[in-house]
Amino acid sequence: MGGGLGGGSTDAAAVLRALPALIRKDVNVLPLAARLGSDVPFFLYGGCALGMGRGEELYPLPDVRHSHGVLLTPQVHVSTKDAYSALNRQLTQNQQFPILERLQSLAWALEVRAPKDVWAADCINDFEEVVFRQYPILSKLQRKLSRMGAAPARMTGSGAALFGFFPDQAAVQAAVEQFGQAQGIPLALPFSLLSRSVYQSRWNRWIRDCRDNEKPRR
Repeated sequence: MGGGLGGGSTDAAAVLRALPALIRKDVNVLPLAARLGSDVPFFLYGGCALGMGRGEELYPLPDVRHSHGVLLTPQVHVSTKDAYSALNRQLTQNQQFPILERLQSLAWALEVRAPKDVWAADCINDFEEVVFRQYPILSKLQRKLSRMGAAPARMTGSGAALFGFFPDQAAVQAAVEQFGQAQGIPLALPFSLLSRSVYQSRWNRWIRDCRDNEKPRR
């Protein structure tokens, strides 16, 4: 909780994905997802996507091909509400607004499968400025990720977790060992990205297995 990883939204999406198997009836769960939370529709589909409105209006983007990463989970809880209040960002309306220009550059870099150092330059999290000011330890951890070769190295959502992409599994393992543990809890965790198609196929297979293994009710 408070990590900027959509933990509650992920749980809600998992229940919705399993709902057809649980009630043994096809259900359109998308309207329910948008009512439960802004991030829930995204976790129904997975992959890389542009979220508009509150985040519930989704447009798919090409999947990121660099899949070797490290996730840092510092013992810091960031309030999403407080982070948004501190950011105090106005609505984006000007078509020449720098944020839109960066977004366009990032989307095109993903589309043409540009090298990591090209699209990483436009991979920016505006929450970092206000959250790092309140929690300097997060800025320190981000700089350490970068020094170890992570590109990009960014905070997740409104924080406080951070991630970094590395060129291979060996570099990931070296980073995990460097960060070690905090109070007996691993600070760094290796992760791999799933394409949207793999994400969907694994969910569908799990639901199918649940249906096939369900015992007849008396």
